[in-house]
Amino acid sequence: MALQFLIFVGLGIYGASFLDRYVLSPGLAPMALWLWMLLLIPGIAIHEAGHYLAAKWKGMCVLHVQVLCLQVLPRRRGVRMRWRRMPKGLGYSGFVMAFCDPSLPRCPARIVMTAGGPGINLFCAALLAAVGAGLPEGSVSAWLFAFALANASIGLQNLVPSKGRMVSDGYRLIQLLAMRRSAESTPYTRLIEHSLFGATADQLPERDLNALEEQPAPMPFVALWYRVKAAQIRAAWSSVASLREQFEQMQAAYEPAQREALRELLQTLSIEIAFSEAMSARDPDYLPEEHEVARETWMSPHLGPRCLALRAALAGESVECTHQLRLSESFAENDVDISVRRGERLLRGYTVSCAASGTAQA
Repeated sequence: MALQFLIFVGLGIYGASFLDRYVLSPGLAPMALWLWMLLLIPGIAIHEAGHYLAAKWKGMCVLHVQVLCLQVLPRRRGVRMRWRRMPKGLGYSGFVMAFCDPSLPRCPARIVMTAGGPGINLFCAALLAAVGAGLPEGSVSAWLFAFALANASIGLQNLVPSKGRMVSDGYRLIQLLAMRRSAESTPYTRLIEHSLFGATADQLPERDLNALEEQPAPMPFVALWYRVKAAQIRAAWSSVASLREQFEQMQAAYEPAQREALRELLQTLSIEIAFSEAMSARDPDYLPEEHEVARETWMSPHLGPRCLALRAALAGESVECTHQLRLSESFAENDVDISVRRGERLLRGYTVSCAASGTAQA
């Protein structure tokens, strides 16, 4: 941490000196330092873009990107974005959540992805400095040199091996290089990898689900979510509905602050159980209201229209049901998670059957 702080202070003062001399009036060093620190924001975005591009290059599936308060969900076509505060206590200014293809070695892909962030910062720093050196002294070259030093600061700080509240890219690289061709994986990682690359919930290893249930929060809820999805795929609606009591008991065991931190996961899981309850009982009253579904399913945009389609199907409104199913399909087919696309095709089929026959399997 001390070395990282020295890099930040040293390059910050040097970068601010260019802005103080050529952009601001001499003697405004504190303001120049603040200007230089603002340049760290696009530098952080470049850093996370480096991780993202490296992950994609190695065939990884990027599930989630966060840059300060900007949350990005990559889609097959385009992205979904919203302003969302970084979870407390992480100690990061951004991150990229990406997973390897389980059929390929994990370690080489992780090495490239980890190196991609600081690597692109240092590349940009060299490029900006080279362009700035070719220009006459003035405000343009000063901005280029200052931005080059901001990128260099981010890149070098991340390469310093450190492990505390924040684990640096440099520390991860040392770990991964020591592992060589093999890399340890957790039950959670294995389940996510298999799901992202095509295994539906009913095809996932039972041993990993059992192991996940024994881990601290939020892992037991993640395991329950997989079990709910597996039962949905098998159209075992009554067995999903029976999980409601287990879900409520699990929530009751957590403090309010813990539940708030897991709110989005818990609400999504609750809505999925409600969908199954409605299918089992053929009763739309189990389904949440439209405004609640829209608010709580940003991470799973296909879920809201599917619930509204079922409500319309149970009410005999075939036109509305078809409209909502098409909307749900457009979201699901654009998801990077292959298991979502496969599972949602089955669930849309069950909903269509419910609309056509007026009954649902129990």
